[in-house]
Amino acid sequence: MTRWTSKEISRLRGRLALTQEKMAQKLGVSFATVNRWEKGRATPTGLSLGILDAAQKEAEKSPAPKKPRKPRKPSKKPAKKAAKATNPKAAPVKAV
Repeated sequence: MTRWTSKEISRLRGRLALTQEKMAQKLGVSFATVNRWEKGRATPTGLSLGILDAAQKEAEKSPAPKKPRKPRKPSKKPAKKAAKATNPKAAPVKAV
């Protein structure tokens, strides 16, 4: 069994495209436990070590998932004003 560091656990979770909460569910531990592992405040023991090793082997077999794109932030620029042509009160444009 591998000795898991906080960075390795975080990388594995990223490779599997799981949130801390989803990873905790798959491992049968609490969200707080996964959080402590990734912050280096605790290390996995017992059955969790074997499950992490199995998850690592599975991650190595499958291609890395594509990361979803972050949504664009809304623009801080004010909205463009409507063109005069769409204004029914605007004077018609004369052809030259």
